[in-house]
Amino acid sequence: MSISILSPNDVAQKLKEGALLIDIRQLNEYRREHIQNSVQCTPEQLSTNGLPQEAEQASTIIFHCRSGMRTGGAAALLSQCANGKECYILQDGIDGWKKAGLSTYKDQKQPLELMRQVQIAAGLMILVGVLAGWFIHLAFFIISWFCWCRLTLCWYHRFLWISSFITRYAMES
Repeated sequence: MSISILSPNDVAQKLKEGALLIDIRQLNEYRREHIQNSVQCTPEQLSTNGLPQEAEQASTIIFHCRSGMRTGGAAALLSQCANGKECYILQDGIDGWKKAGLSTYKDQKQPLELMRQVQIAAGLMILVGVLAGWFIHLAFFIISWFCWCRLTLCWYHRFLWISSFITRYAMES
């Protein structure tokens, strides 16, 4: 069973008809901003525990992430977890929802999502390396070069090496 993609306005209509919206992003991303009445459940949770309890009443399930990349990549798993229910993916995720002028719930008190923290940390490391290389010793440019190379590889492989460090640190705190 394949999953069709719906526009944000079509999703809004399906929600009025009783569909359930499942946000597959991580909990920290969901807490920072989410679509009203959506339920948070990662693909890992779906494969382990199945659909959340709220899905029992819904005949239609709509999955979304931030931009549509994660839902697109996990479409086969999401379709399998839907247990034969009618299921869709929100086109362009929550970003597309906001571009369509539809509202979201934002909690600015929640920490930034992990990937944004990673990008800020890497950017600061590059800046420190450039400044130290310029004012202290040329060898400090290696810090900037290393971070730039790692970010380029991470972008290419869609994995950020520093995110595991930040996650581990956050879990210990």
